[in-house]
Amino acid sequence: MAIFSYGDGPALHRCLERVALLLERHPGGTATLYAVDDGQGLASVQELCRASGISLVLEPRRLGKAHSVASAILHAQAPVVLLVGGDGVPCLDAPAVALDALSDPGVGGIGGRNVPVNADESMVARAMALLWELHDRVNMLKPKLGGDMVAVRVAPVVGQPLLAVDDASLEALLVKQGLRIVYRPDFFVQMRVPTTLRDAVLQRRRLAAQYRQLEQAQQYQVSTRQWSKVVKALLARPLPRHAPYLPLLLLIEGIARLLASFDVLRGKDYLHWEPARTTKARGWKVR
Repeated sequence: MAIFSYGDGPALHRCLERVALLLERHPGGTATLYAVDDGQGLASVQELCRASGISLVLEPRRLGKAHSVASAILHAQAPVVLLVGGDGVPCLDAPAVALDALSDPGVGGIGGRNVPVNADESMVARAMALLWELHDRVNMLKPKLGGDMVAVRVAPVVGQPLLAVDDASLEALLVKQGLRIVYRPDFFVQMRVPTTLRDAVLQRRRLAAQYRQLEQAQQYQVSTRQWSKVVKALLARPLPRHAPYLPLLLLIEGIARLLASFDVLRGKDYLHWEPARTTKARGWKVR
């Protein structure tokens, strides 16, 4: 496992506590945290890593998640690597599900399901929860290597340069080598969605720009960027739980994609991005 963190605060502690439990349950597995040094060495994180047997790579300056992901794959000591964002909590069965999916030699990666834990905090949060409901449904139609947790086969992608949208970049590399992407709803990570309009647009703007860059550089489009599949997922019965918040979600996506178009035109670098602060943990029950 490799965990990636920048400015995750208390959310990172929740993630590492779960990773430590996964290491206990899966002897022989290893975990490495890639984090940006805050100038004080992240003392509490270092202590937690030492106590849990989690290796720590402290980067002296922020190089971007894609750089850290490529490094984790390059230094992986196993044929499969599980990649996790530092502000989410992986499910207890994550390693077992990943290994089961990748036991098929024709599979190159497995995408994860994001499970929002704070959908009831605001109207914006409900709209963003709808987004992840749709992601789940689109993935059932055509699997995508996405979400806050994915697992990939190391050999086909080791040493390959990655774009800022690292999971989709990995997907493009794997698919072009004839490997399949699979999706399992039981491979999930608990996480927080943005609760303010500013944070929602900030997050979606960055992703829209990164996907545009991927489409231009690698001529590859992920399933959730294909409107026909999104509409089919939305209209499938029963309707998504948060379907009434579709107008707000469309407003957020519209603003974000418009701003992202300007970003791409002026060549904005999205290897480094501002985190959406309301996605960090403020106290929620881990399941």
